[in-house]
Amino acid sequence: MQRIVILLVIGTFALFVNAQTSVQKEAVIDLVPERLAEGKIVRLGEFGSFSVSLSSEGVEKAEEFTAANIKSNSLNFRPGKLVQNVLDGAEYKKASE
Repeated sequence: MQRIVILLVIGTFALFVNAQTSVQKEAVIDLVPERLAEGKIVRLGEFGSFSVSLSSEGVEKAEEFTAANIKSNSLNFRPGKLVQNVLDGAEYKKASE
């Protein structure tokens, strides 16, 4: 089921991007990773928003924390109305084996 949801989100994103002008497409493609790397939430209107979360080793004092403590990152997506409507209307079937 997770694969179907991912495909639905990718398909909806493709429709969203295709509806934009060429200049807007380039801006989305260039700016999204840039803003995420800056630690910002990237909101794409009714499509949804992307953010990054980090996982790190704990330290006793804030002063002891450095970038070396960061062990991994994850890209998070929160669907907006456009994607949520697609997901709400989705029909799920068991994949053939």
